[in-house]
Amino acid sequence: MLLVAPQAQAATRQVGIDIPVQWYADDSGRMTLDRFAALPADQLATTRQIPSFGYSRKTWWLRSELPGTWFAGEPRWLQLGPTFVDHLTIYYRPLGSDGPWTQRIFGDRDGARGSDLHYRERVLILPPPPTAAGYELVFRLQSTSTLILLASLSSPQEFVQRATADTAFWSFYFGLAAVASGVALWLALALRRRLLWGICLFSLNYPLVAALHGFPEWFFGHAALPFQDFMISSLSLFSYATALWLHSEIFDLKKNMPRLHQLLIAAVILNLVLQVSIPLGFYGFAMQIEGVVFIIITPVLLFTSWWLWRKKAIDRTTLLLGLLPPFYVVAAVLVQLSIHGIIPFHMAIYSLWQYALIVHIITVLIIAILRVRAENRQLEQKQRLARELQIEREASFHQRQFMGMVAHEFRTPLAVIQAALENLRLSAASTSQEARFDRIGRAATRLVQLTDNCLADARLASHDLHVDRQQTALLSVINMAASVVAISHDHYLNIRHHGAVESPQLQADAGLLCIAIANLLDNAVKYSPPGEIAIDIHSDAGQTELRIRDHGPGLPAGQAELIFERYRRGEHTSPVPGGTGLGLYVARQIVQAHDGKLWLAEHGPDGCTFILTLPTVA
Repeated sequence: MLLVAPQAQAATRQVGIDIPVQWYADDSGRMTLDRFAALPADQLATTRQIPSFGYSRKTWWLRSELPGTWFAGEPRWLQLGPTFVDHLTIYYRPLGSDGPWTQRIFGDRDGARGSDLHYRERVLILPPPPTAAGYELVFRLQSTSTLILLASLSSPQEFVQRATADTAFWSFYFGLAAVASGVALWLALALRRRLLWGICLFSLNYPLVAALHGFPEWFFGHAALPFQDFMISSLSLFSYATALWLHSEIFDLKKNMPRLHQLLIAAVILNLVLQVSIPLGFYGFAMQIEGVVFIIITPVLLFTSWWLWRKKAIDRTTLLLGLLPPFYVVAAVLVQLSIHGIIPFHMAIYSLWQYALIVHIITVLIIAILRVRAENRQLEQKQRLARELQIEREASFHQRQFMGMVAHEFRTPLAVIQAALENLRLSAASTSQEARFDRIGRAATRLVQLTDNCLADARLASHDLHVDRQQTALLSVINMAASVVAISHDHYLNIRHHGAVESPQLQADAGLLCIAIANLLDNAVKYSPPGEIAIDIHSDAGQTELRIRDHGPGLPAGQAELIFERYRRGEHTSPVPGGTGLGLYVARQIVQAHDGKLWLAEHGPDGCTFILTLPTVA
């Protein structure tokens, strides 16, 4: 706990911005403090920016001056960061003095660590200078990771206020991150969705942020330094891979853009392979490779995201969600450019990706939950539809069974009626009686046809249709089926044969084929005005074609295939007698069972023409 007495307020000054810095790069790494102090001014470079040198194996020497007026006779606290600089040594002495330098070591790989406060970043307490001139400061930096010097001079009061606000912010930040990551992990375990696992892996960026700000060492002591150092290196590389994988999962690139998905997988694999750079000592070079790769990939991700949205392969919400990983990568690339000095280093750029993480993870989590919820609703709807379909199938099955049973039971009474009717016709009958006999005969014939269709439909639905193929004369089958025309007083059948053979021979089930042709003729009788029903027979090599034409009102457009569906009747333009919608369906199924075809060739205001083709016996 930091307890300080009230002091005069003084502005916080940033080394490099408020405090000019002169620097020199030592290629050999063997320069001493005295040699650096003796260098003439023309060999030193001056900067008014935060010192940032990228990934470099050189040793960097920096010099600054702190005027005595900044102290006002009171101590000042020099906060030093970042925590991941391998070797950071500070030398200071009164400005203008030739006396000995005071040395303090703060690097995370140095044996001695001289922070004056137990805080996540190093703090050097500078006493009031003995002279009004102030202090001369020299910084020596060397690191395998990013070389940055984030040093600020402030009064104890200002430091405490800033540290308190920072600690409150980071407590909120990591608390929110822990909740979001925990929810993502719980959902991933419960729902087993790849997108949620991608969010969990992307959450590993939060330990990276914690390590960058020195929290592991602050909480667990100096023994955690090697682990903290490794976390920074490993997770810095790994964070790029998690961003790419999450982007691929959000846009479902494996399905929408397979080649881009393969490219991202290759980049992820490269990222994982580069983990070996940490123990082998070329981590800085690996990060430079990562920077180049992602400078190339980021525009590709942004363009393809827009392209998928334009193709309507994704919605606007998914587009905005999917742009967050590329935004994270863009922020990381800007950090890389700033630490290499390509663009000016600024703390807002350096911290942007860290702040964007929390917005990103919460947004991804909310939309992922909404997406999972929608998918679960779709799954429930599919399951409900499947149950309803199963119920419908069972009801249809029982209905066909009942219809088949009823039709079978009707056959015997109908046979008795037809036999009795034939016996009645043998005796003398009056004209009115003959008319009654004809009506009875027509009704019985229609009932027989209906029962035949019901029985055939039941057998077709149960896949139990057995075709008893025997050599059959087509003309004899047509004559049997012609009874549906004969019972109509308003129509007559005209059979025209075009071929050398009087009656083509078929390898067919005469009973089933009779049902099919009778259904076609019955359809023609129903929808034709009084007059001719024509059958044209064309025999070619190995095939016979029947054309059955009526002169009815025709069918509306788009009805040609619908009339062959079970229980479906065409929408005719004039009133027609009712039907079951089974006739044409049963006819086509029977014809197909004989390796033939049946279709509606012509339909218009002048009538319809059905064509039936069957293979003939050679």
